[in-house]
Amino acid sequence: MSVRLLAALAGVGAACNPLAYVKTVDLRSVESPYFVPSAPAKLKVILNSAWYTGRQIGILLHDNTGVAVAAARPCEPMDLWGEIMCPIPPLAVGTYPLLLSSDASCGESTYAPMAVDVGVIEPAHLSSIAPAHGPEGNEAKVEVSGSNIGGPHVFCEYTFAAAPGARLDGSGNPMGCSMKKASYPALNFSTVSAACMVPHWPGPLQKCGTGGCKPVEGALCDRKVHVQVTNDAKVSSPEAIFYAYDSKVSNSDHEVLV
Repeated sequence: MSVRLLAALAGVGAACNPLAYVKTVDLRSVESPYFVPSAPAKLKVILNSAWYTGRQIGILLHDNTGVAVAAARPCEPMDLWGEIMCPIPPLAVGTYPLLLSSDASCGESTYAPMAVDVGVIEPAHLSSIAPAHGPEGNEAKVEVSGSNIGGPHVFCEYTFAAAPGARLDGSGNPMGCSMKKASYPALNFSTVSAACMVPHWPGPLQKCGTGGCKPVEGALCDRKVHVQVTNDAKVSSPEAIFYAYDSKVSNSDHEVLV
């Protein structure tokens, strides 16, 4: 038995699994380790194997001098797909080496570098959109205004959410729109604005068969879309900027069709 493991056995409480001192996290990958500054977030961690001591893994971030920028914290338990969400504290713009421990209840000496950096990047910021609404069946050219717009990959991003009251699926998620996300290059941009083409309203989730497609029972698609801009395909504007879709109106009696 190694000297390090003997020391661990003698110096830690019953809550700590001593294997954490000799076994590092078997990391496969992290998903998009880029975040906006001054806001808490979560990093998705994917492991090659689930052995890791049977305890919650821990996360620690260092600055480039090797000093911890926040206290080590436990990650969430692993889900059914082998994915783990780890908390990222509010940070300033910069690059932070990632360290993980196979048991968050053990000391900081169990944290090992993962050869992955967490990047905190100043995003584009949006303040307005014009026009702010339009017909549900049409694409619409809009202009979003703000600051810090521009970079190698300026894209307009759209997130379609379920409307309030939507039925939950078997995983507990609300059944919403037939398209959840879309992303297209900005038509043009300057440092303070970008021209975007908003897609038409996707409508509720569809179920298709031999007789065609029809909305899934209980699926509800919100009639507004969250509009964001990314400069680099890494982080997106954090502001709540929405484009609203107007319902169709009957030509015969002007009855709103929903």
